Amino acid sequence: MNIGRKLMLIVASSVALVTIPAATGIYFYVAHNLLASEAATQVAETSTLVMANTQKVQSYEIGLQSLSKTLTNTLSAPPLAGEEAAFDAIIQRHPDGAWRNKRATFNGKEESGLFLPPDASMDIHQKRLHFRTKQVLDAFGSSITTPTGNIWVLTHDKTEIIFDHLYPDFTMLMAADTDYTKTPWMTLGDPAINPKREVRWTSPIQDPVTKSWIISAILPLDINGRWIGTIGRDIGLNVDSLSIFQKHEHFPGELRFLLDAERHFIEAGPWQTLLQTNPQAIQSHLANEPALAELLNASTATASAYDKKVTIQGRQYLATSMVLPVVGWHYFRLVPQDEILKPMQQLFYTLTALILAIGLLIGSLIEIAVQRQIISRIKVLASTLRRYSLGDLSARTNLKGNDEIAQVSHEFDEMAGQIKSTLDALPDILFDLDLNGQYYAVHTPDEKLLTAPVKELIGRTVPQMLPQHAAAIVMAALKEANQKGWSRGMQYLRKTPIGTFWFELSVAKKTNSDFDHPRFIVLSRDITERKQFESRLSESEFRWKFAVEGTGDGMWDWNIQTNEVQYSTRWKSILGFAEEEIEPTREAWKKLVHTEDIAEVMQAISEYLTGRTTTYTIEYRMQSKNGQYLWILDKGVIVNRDAIGKPLRMIGTHTDITERKTIEHDLRISAIAFDAQESMMVSDVNKVILRVNKAFTAITGYAAEEVIGHTALPLRSNQHEASFYKAIWEGVDANGAWKGEIYSMRKNGDVYPGLLSITAVKNNQGAITNYVTTLVDITKEKTTAQEIQFLAFYDPLTGLANRRLLLDRLSHALVAHNRSGRDGALIFLDLDHFKSLNDTLGHDVGDMLLKEVANRLTACVREDDTVARLGGDEYVVLLENLSEKAIEAATQVEAIGTKILAALNKPYQLGTHEHHSTPSIGAALFSDHTETQEELLKHADIAMYQAKKAGRNTLRFYDPQMQQAIHARVSLERELRKVIEKQQLRLYFQIQVNSDGEPIGVEGLVRWLHHERGLIPPLHFIPLAEETGLILPIGQWVLNAACAQLKLWQNMALTQDLILSVNVSAKQFRQNDFTTQVKTAVEQHGIDPTKLKLELTESILLEDFEGTIATMNALKEIGVLFSLDDFGTGYSSLQYLKRLPLSQLKIDQSFVRDIFTDNSDKAIVSTIIAMANSLDLEVIAEGVETKEQQQLLMDIGCKAYQGFLYGKPVDIQQFEAALKNTLIDPRLL
Repeated sequence: MNIGRKLMLIVASSVALVTIPAATGIYFYVAHNLLASEAATQVAETSTLVMANTQKVQSYEIGLQSLSKTLTNTLSAPPLAGEEAAFDAIIQRHPDGAWRNKRATFNGKEESGLFLPPDASMDIHQKRLHFRTKQVLDAFGSSITTPTGNIWVLTHDKTEIIFDHLYPDFTMLMAADTDYTKTPWMTLGDPAINPKREVRWTSPIQDPVTKSWIISAILPLDINGRWIGTIGRDIGLNVDSLSIFQKHEHFPGELRFLLDAERHFIEAGPWQTLLQTNPQAIQSHLANEPALAELLNASTATASAYDKKVTIQGRQYLATSMVLPVVGWHYFRLVPQDEILKPMQQLFYTLTALILAIGLLIGSLIEIAVQRQIISRIKVLASTLRRYSLGDLSARTNLKGNDEIAQVSHEFDEMAGQIKSTLDALPDILFDLDLNGQYYAVHTPDEKLLTAPVKELIGRTVPQMLPQHAAAIVMAALKEANQKGWSRGMQYLRKTPIGTFWFELSVAKKTNSDFDHPRFIVLSRDITERKQFESRLSESEFRWKFAVEGTGDGMWDWNIQTNEVQYSTRWKSILGFAEEEIEPTREAWKKLVHTEDIAEVMQAISEYLTGRTTTYTIEYRMQSKNGQYLWILDKGVIVNRDAIGKPLRMIGTHTDITERKTIEHDLRISAIAFDAQESMMVSDVNKVILRVNKAFTAITGYAAEEVIGHTALPLRSNQHEASFYKAIWEGVDANGAWKGEIYSMRKNGDVYPGLLSITAVKNNQGAITNYVTTLVDITKEKTTAQEIQFLAFYDPLTGLANRRLLLDRLSHALVAHNRSGRDGALIFLDLDHFKSLNDTLGHDVGDMLLKEVANRLTACVREDDTVARLGGDEYVVLLENLSEKAIEAATQVEAIGTKILAALNKPYQLGTHEHHSTPSIGAALFSDHTETQEELLKHADIAMYQAKKAGRNTLRFYDPQMQQAIHARVSLERELRKVIEKQQLRLYFQIQVNSDGEPIGVEGLVRWLHHERGLIPPLHFIPLAEETGLILPIGQWVLNAACAQLKLWQNMALTQDLILSVNVSAKQFRQNDFTTQVKTAVEQHGIDPTKLKLELTESILLEDFEGTIATMNALKEIGVLFSLDDFGTGYSSLQYLKRLPLSQLKIDQSFVRDIFTDNSDKAIVSTIIAMANSLDLEVIAEGVETKEQQQLLMDIGCKAYQGFLYGKPVDIQQFEAALKNTLIDPRLL
């Protein structure tokens, strides 16, 4: 072989030896970076995918927990009427014997389906359970928006209720013998398997009805502590229920695995078909793939890229994995490495072939040159190439001529020049160093960036030329590159002749260097500007956050791409939320914005982000944690955009301006109010006028300049004494304000009525600084009101009250009667033969008679009585405040009636005519508060006609038997005075029970056992005893009898825990020595005072309230209990109640009687119970007669009862016998 060929081979081999290792090194370097980059990408994608599906899975669990609570509350509720019929209306037995929805009316896309096996128990409990469950599933199922979603309930009785969007006819497809009770869908709810009663997920399982493969979320369904079945939702493995199951392959041949918490396969990569046909076969395949088995069995908590190679079926994969936090599923993604590197491999092979071709070309040229005797020039060229390959970028051949070698040399020189120009254009510094840091070559865009000129660096070392800290970093990078083949990211700070600069190193080990003397290409990049920017940004952001938080404002940071928002602690605290109570999402903020403001806020954000506005500043309302709305000033600015200017990040502040808004609102109201139609005047603390409005001038006649600086004395009229004005200002000073009617004087001297209001304005220390006075002229209102009142309430002819005014006064009289106990009466008067007068002398004369009769009637009655003309010749006289005793009241009425008869029997001079007229008078007493106004008028009218029947010109009472009643009352009173002496009083006992029917107390009720009349009810003699004062000895007898009975009961096991209640009248309670009476009775009988309860009526609260409290507290100190009897029928202030030492409220039987049919009574009872609970008082209802009343009372919170349902009042022998035989209420046994 000649020298030319040898040289050609040598040159070609040299080119190959230089370029191929370098290319190979670059290939492996780039391949490593590419795999690392792809691993990072996979980690990010996997993390995003897993977190999205975690939220999806978590929503399944939250939905099941919410459904469980709803079902528990619904199925635990009391029975409702019509539920059984409603269930029967939607279900029927199908030909296979199973019970399902009626086909004719069933629509599985809009309602849940029912399935009960042929042998299902169709009792009322079963029907109610399935009917209510269906109602709940109908509501939940219709809210599921995914086309493949479902929700179902299974019970121990092999029944199912399901709402399935994918299979709307699911229950119709179920076989009659379908039984899920032995499957994981039921067993995962077993308390032995799931003691914590939490959501569990099944392994992949094939549904026997649809034949589809699914996984299910299962939650036990417990009702009243009893496990009755499970509720669940399914995820199909062959539908896109979760995005984990969606196949979006970026690279051909990707594999995905999904395992549940017990390492059961949900998705099995290349063996997915086996998962649905023969799952056990997967384990045999895994036995042949140990690397994959190790990967799938590894415990991972976060996404991570595996450095080791994972080989599956002979192919290497890059693997990432992550755990779904909620359910503990393990997700794995494997990408073939050869698919990742395929594009780069193709490029590498092409470049290698090109480089080898160039080497052969050069060798051929050299061979020709050698043949022409140019070996020396080839040596020059070879030498130049060698120098260039070793890093001498300035090496050139500089050969002259036009032959091939010269051309090659020129091409090389030109290529080297172009490479140098390219390198010169780079802003980075390039070094060729060995492991000791010795400089072999240096290329820099600016020598001022070096510590010395290039020539001085060559041959010297880094430790010699750089400061110690910088040299240490460079040497560490060289050491790392020698071990790994590369080093990136190390940074150091160094001073240069033109300033201090930051540099970042990228080091690659040269592949053609000696093993013992390796060489390195070092790229040193100037990152000073980047460092300065990062420092400024960090410092600026810190100062900004510090300043914002220092002002008390909240701060938010919105990542527009991910829609994540970071809220500062102050932002959350303004709204009353703790740190962990606000999620870092934009949706969390939107939910708090007022519904009326959200559209405007979203529009403002959109306009700012799209550039239609230059600032984002808006005020709107946000809901705080306590439910109140705060006004917020929201400001924001875009701080980051992408390359095309699209906003990426926005930060802003959040200021509470609620107080400012309130002040602005009040100021607007004040400004409007001051210019209103009312006269307004502002004065200082000395009552000197400071300001008036236009209405003041219009009403008073005084201009502003005439009164400002003066007091309001000229405005006073002579209608009021000085004491009146003094009282006004005393009221202002005491209460801060005064309001009432007043007569004032205008500038022209006119006096007019007005509505005056004075309000004191105080400073923060509570001192008065100003007075604001308003005055409304009510002259027209007064005049109009008087005219209207006269026309509305008075007879135009006689000036007497008309029917309307009479009824109004009668209504007030009835109320006053109920309050005071005094009787009243109506006298109905009709003129005898009045029609004859009209017919003979005319209506004018008749009117004259009517007027004169009115005058005489008015003169006959008292000033407080009312005389009214109903029409025609009918008059009514209302008498009030008569005696409390019916007989005496009747006597008073008779006296007035006689006076009227005498007055009206006198002759009348009617113009030129003298006329004689007589009246027929009927009277009706109203001592019974149950009578209405119309009934009383009717009674008096009837009595009047009785007078006419009796011959006219006489008086008759409505009740002709009143005299007999009076005699009977006198007789009863005489006998009542001897009742204690004759030992005719008896104490009867009525049981009180709790909601379980257990005796808790007894009420002692007094009865009069008359020797002739038999048992006289209290209603017949207690009112008489109250009127005559005999209630005091009777009350004393009841108290002693009760204590004596308690003494006997204390020694009996059956009765020793019973509390005995007795009624105490107002007169008895208000005795000065009542406390002593009770204490003496307790001590004499030696009883436990906590077993004695005194029942008081609400009337006791109306007089001497403070004395009442003192008496009750004195008895409470020794243990005596108090109950407020007949609660709700009288007047009880909540303010008074909470001061009384009560232990119990007793609901009056008038409310209990119709509670089942009267919603008003039900509402009153509910209110009483709620009020008692708020005051920590017990409640007992009296008059309970039916089970329905008891149940309703129990439902609204009443737990103690008394009434005929449990037993009537009986004597002591009957009571104790019934108690021993547990026969107090057989219906409760």
